[in-house]
Amino acid sequence: MTMMNYEATVQIRNKSEREIEIAIEPWGDVFLLAKNKKVSIESRGPANGSPELEIQANKITYYGWVGSTVRFIQDGKEISATHTTSLPIPSIPFSSE
Repeated sequence: MTMMNYEATVQIRNKSEREIEIAIEPWGDVFLLAKNKKVSIESRGPANGSPELEIQANKITYYGWVGSTVRFIQDGKEISATHTTSLPIPSIPFSSE
């Protein structure tokens, strides 16, 4: 039995007047997205998971899932090709706050 793969691409455009921090968890990578710039985050992994976003005033946190890999694409160029190994990522509890 083969596991189906899930692929997701999220594009983030910074329309604010200042740069925004984008954190990729659980790997701990942090990128600064300049104002008026756009980045694409490409994820691949087992179909039993999907990425999740947490948005705050000056920060976006992008959560991967168990077995997923993540790539950053900006201005047509890959700026991160890390996370090529499967990691035992725990589930992310969300509160109703």
